[in-house]
Amino acid sequence: MNALEIRHDLGASVTVRDGDTELFHDVYQPDTVQLESPKPSIHPLRTRAGKVVSLFRPHDHVWHKGIAWPLPHVGEENFRGGPTYIYGRFAAGQCGRQPYAPYSREHGHQQPSSGVAAVHRQHPAPPGPRGLGADRHPTRIGR
Repeated sequence: MNALEIRHDLGASVTVRDGDTELFHDVYQPDTVQLESPKPSIHPLRTRAGKVVSLFRPHDHVWHKGIAWPLPHVGEENFRGGPTYIYGRFAAGQCGRQPYAPYSREHGHQQPSSGVAAVHRQHPAPPGPRGLGADRHPTRIGR
């Protein structure tokens, strides 16, 4: 086992090496373009044998940069959604946009003994081949 070497590029990243093997590169101040949702990340992450166990910019999610721990909500601020996020709307890919109703606790209940909260979520269902109408269908979260 070699001695670990730590290199800190102030204001940008930290790299840890074990001899000739870079174990991880932690970018805490990314210079990623806004379209790809810049956030701190670790890549590559390697075992001591040199095997890479993280993935950088997979073809179907190029905004994924290795291992990241984004915080979508901090206090009252909502940071989720990236550059295409519109409050109250869900982007449904090539199918347009789908409105959704906010969470409602009026039909939900909480059982203090179980420690699980049930929330009644309603969303519109578009007309479809299986008899779904434009009415609202509840979705239970919890018990």
